[in-house]
Amino acid sequence: MESLPASFKSLYRLVLRSCSATVLHQPKATRHLRLIYRPVFDAASMMMHEYHRDGTNQERKEEIAKWFAVWNLRMDQTLDLLYNSSQTRGQPHEVTKNLSFLVHSEKRRQWDIEFEYPVWDAKATPTPAQTTKAYKRLEKRKLTHQFNDNSLGALTELVQMAEGRDDLCLGRCVFRGFS
Repeated sequence: MESLPASFKSLYRLVLRSCSATVLHQPKATRHLRLIYRPVFDAASMMMHEYHRDGTNQERKEEIAKWFAVWNLRMDQTLDLLYNSSQTRGQPHEVTKNLSFLVHSEKRRQWDIEFEYPVWDAKATPTPAQTTKAYKRLEKRKLTHQFNDNSLGALTELVQMAEGRDDLCLGRCVFRGFS
């Protein structure tokens, strides 16, 4: 597999440094912002590798070239947002700070979902009172998860509308595991 162009790598490094500067070099917030921009660059690198692959036909290469033109414009606007956020404490700074908080809360929510279940004791027999309490807790958890998923869906649509209106990229939340 070919290596990526130097301009692409330098853009990625510039976004990483801008993410750090925009949240005043706070390590946790920097990590959260970098976490949401990584999938964007992963997708772009896959498109770049597909563009340079020998088996790609000319029509597909033209589609990818158009996609990259739009992507470059969006990344320029994103860098502008990150730069303004690092220099001023106005609305751009609030947007990036809230993006960091959003990543933190989503990571925390997924952590809670992963570890909310109690350890099963095979020797203990549940009493009817414990069973009804457990079912009520389970119903409450289901409603909470449904509410969270619905609100995250609405928030995702809001972010996508903002990205489309201002031609910028606010990142993607993808979590693989916990450390």
